[in-house]
Amino acid sequence: MSSPLLADLADIVGAEHVLTDPDVTQSFGTDWTRAWSSTPLAVIRPASTAEVAAVLRLCHANGTPVVTQGGNTGLVGGGVPHGDRTSVVVSMTRLNSVAAVDRATQTVEVGAGVTLSQLQAHASSAGFRYAVDLAARDSATVGGMVATNAGGLRVVGLGDTRAQVMGVEAVLADGTIIRRLEPLAKDNGGYNLSQLMTGSEGTLGVITAARLRLVRQPAEPEVVTLIGLPDVESAVDLVASARQRGDLTAAEMIRAEGMAVVRAVCGLTQPLANEHPVYLLLETATLPDLPNDVDAAVDPRMWEYRDRQAEAVATLGIPFKLDVCLPITAIPEFLKEMDQLPDTQGREVHVYAHLGDGNLHINLVDIDEPTSERLDEQVLTLVAQFGGSIAAEHGVGVHKTKWLHLSRSSAEIATMKAIKNTLDPTGILNPGVLLP
Repeated sequence: MSSPLLADLADIVGAEHVLTDPDVTQSFGTDWTRAWSSTPLAVIRPASTAEVAAVLRLCHANGTPVVTQGGNTGLVGGGVPHGDRTSVVVSMTRLNSVAAVDRATQTVEVGAGVTLSQLQAHASSAGFRYAVDLAARDSATVGGMVATNAGGLRVVGLGDTRAQVMGVEAVLADGTIIRRLEPLAKDNGGYNLSQLMTGSEGTLGVITAARLRLVRQPAEPEVVTLIGLPDVESAVDLVASARQRGDLTAAEMIRAEGMAVVRAVCGLTQPLANEHPVYLLLETATLPDLPNDVDAAVDPRMWEYRDRQAEAVATLGIPFKLDVCLPITAIPEFLKEMDQLPDTQGREVHVYAHLGDGNLHINLVDIDEPTSERLDEQVLTLVAQFGGSIAAEHGVGVHKTKWLHLSRSSAEIATMKAIKNTLDPTGILNPGVLLP
């Protein structure tokens, strides 16, 4: 080891789990979008909560910044270091324990490094389902999903990650362990620290385990319907009708340019008889009510056209991405105005959406840094004007700290800073993330 700190870290987790070769650590320092990249001092791979606590005590004593990382599927630079060789990345992938499903409470306790697909398979084997699902299921980890309050595909029917969290175990900046993993449906014994950690983006503590709610597997597979529509207004109206029936679990929208690129890149065929400006995917318990003349296909394979949107757009170049949320009825007018902004005119804007909960994923490619800054200003200000949020499900990260005031009042930001300063007074946890 090249320094006393690294040697001491090796004593805690084992020398083979302190990675320092830049060829190996570079991937841990690069955001999924490739927009943020920095080489960490080292990548540390603890295997237990006790090891995480020891690592944090050491880093706290040395003033070494710590970036916690799960599957590194974030899109706002919140899970990678910033500033070469100043931070250690603590990779949580070895904390992958999975307890037996508690059938009496329909919950399960899992380690932070368990991937979403592993959790889904474990729940399914016991006759249950984990409610949150997203396209990065094979990489995204429980710890990262709790830390960012991940949303995904079924929020409209089953809720986001916060709705599934019964409790967490976490390690604070100084190595203190807080543990609240009992399967209690009611617990009013003071502040809910588990919910405080949920959505905190690694700035308040390192989540090491979570107890999560499960839901019953449906008796029959859901009906997946892809529908071609003339405009976004029609899609919003159809979602409203589907919600009234009470069996809607997902409502996803793709615009024409997104459908074209996913077919071209992923080798998919045109799923409907005709081309359309807008495509809406509905997942319902039974066949949805549709107009007689609608162009639609009922087939679970229709999910692939939505799941592979991010993958397809990424092949066009390093994407400029914004993940925002709006009141659903405001989305048609918002998109019309967004398409007329100075820096979106004349560009192909890829928008795909969790339309049921108002979450839009906005993508442009081949955007230089000055244009990116202007797009942040123009699009996020427009989001705020329509009463929306600048951060829907990927968090604030480093990308949006400058714009946090558009979604939070000065009093709210001051309160968040006070909490941060209390739990992490030296500021070693994910510095530069979330708070301006």
